[in-house]
Amino acid sequence: MRRRGGNGPLEVLGGTALRVYLLLARSDKPLGVREVQRIMGFKSPSTAKHHLDRLVELGLVSRTSQGYVVKEGVEKVFEGYVALLGSFVPRLIPYAAFLTGSITTYVVLSWPEVEVLPVALGYLAALFLWVEGLRMYKWLKRLLR
Repeated sequence: MRRRGGNGPLEVLGGTALRVYLLLARSDKPLGVREVQRIMGFKSPSTAKHHLDRLVELGLVSRTSQGYVVKEGVEKVFEGYVALLGSFVPRLIPYAAFLTGSITTYVVLSWPEVEVLPVALGYLAALFLWVEGLRMYKWLKRLLR
């Protein structure tokens, strides 16, 4: 198997295998080869089987009598992401939204006697969370192409 750099499974997975992994991670039941083929739109079951075997080889997925499932106890590929509205979003984005909303609420409720330094530091922290979260989101989108 050829590595593309880095040590984690994300660097080893190509876009299609990663999409298959995401499909299995989001599924609430084991999926068979034909189900993966149908959902992913592959022309043949051998394509689905190839990607599933690759995920098994990497230790991310296991084959059961009911189908393929994401392994429990394995370091999760998307540890820094949370499933939100059917897609994976970096955990930093909900944190950034909460912090931004909290500080804005404080400013609105405390106006005109707002403490400028804590507000400025809070918005600066939120800005860092937004920038990093969006960077992680763009990185995942590039990987999935």
